[in-house]
Amino acid sequence: MTTLNYFYELMYQVLNTERLELRKVKEGDLSFIHQGLSNKKVTQYMLIYYPTIDSAKEQLQYYQDQYTSGNGYYWVMELKTTQTPVGVIGITNIKLEHQRAELGYWLLPEHQQKGLTVEAAKAVLFFCFEKLALHRVEADTETENLKSISLLEKLGFQKEGVFRDYEINKGNFINLARYSLLHYEFKELL
Repeated sequence: MTTLNYFYELMYQVLNTERLELRKVKEGDLSFIHQGLSNKKVTQYMLIYYPTIDSAKEQLQYYQDQYTSGNGYYWVMELKTTQTPVGVIGITNIKLEHQRAELGYWLLPEHQQKGLTVEAAKAVLFFCFEKLALHRVEADTETENLKSISLLEKLGFQKEGVFRDYEINKGNFINLARYSLLHYEFKELL
């Protein structure tokens, strides 16, 4: 294990909230990842879709590669009461030299609208700002994804602008809105 990977292993903590335990994504999560990322309601605003368990191995590998490269951390969100996985949340594009990273998340439809992602995101943001000493966390979302926009605004993220016709999703150009949260803004929310 390299020194950098050892450092990241020390940093990669289980995060706890009132209702959730956030733990590192592992090999045994493949069927859960497939369950989520083969659901069109989950992937409606994502550029990925994994209809088969074999195709979902690509996303599992992505989560693991993010960690081993030092580029990101991803956690499975599990309900504490039942140890049921309900979603994935993480950060990617970590740029320690610029003290920033990007937040991403998905949640199974039957667990949405219960505040779980906001709860998990607060723990991840605390990790970003207090453990990694980041100054800025960004999030991009399709302008049509009103649930994600609402979640980011609840967390105190500020809209910075819109990238028009920025990507193609399911054959159509989409606009992406960029949001960000700075360390001192997060501290004001605590």
